[in-house]
Amino acid sequence: MRLHADITRADIVRLNLYMLFRSRGSIAVFLALAAVIFALGLAANWPTTTTAWVSAGVGSLLGAFAGLLVGGAISVVWVLASSTEKGGVLGAHTYEVLPEGFRERTAHNESLYKWPSLLTPIRTKSFLLVRVNSFLFHVLPRRAFADQAEYEAVWQELISRTAGVA
Repeated sequence: MRLHADITRADIVRLNLYMLFRSRGSIAVFLALAAVIFALGLAANWPTTTTAWVSAGVGSLLGAFAGLLVGGAISVVWVLASSTEKGGVLGAHTYEVLPEGFRERTAHNESLYKWPSLLTPIRTKSFLLVRVNSFLFHVLPRRAFADQAEYEAVWQELISRTAGVA
């Protein structure tokens, strides 16, 4: 199976926004921020009522959420600034699902990932994600597929090839 896709900055933004609230790293950062904010709040003013305790907890969660959004925005700006066509991130990509692995080709690089090295792929409404590791993904936008049947066929092939690989 071979697909051609023009990866755009919008694809990179969608990927980062999708992963912002789903990655283990983001969840860990959120919980750590909430704990730090809560601890700092307790150090500044120990709650004496149930309402004050609830307010401290809710405030900590809201602060952590705001911190995660700010960090996510910084991350997106950083990724967009460093993503170039010459680096092989943006622009024309050819993806192939082969018996030996998943191949990605651009004008500037070529990679073959053996099936056992890949993590379980992800499917959304907008794209399929081939997970190289927890932080590196190949984005296969839905527009790269001729129709829903091809989208489903590639998804099923990716799932079957990476089954049991987590």
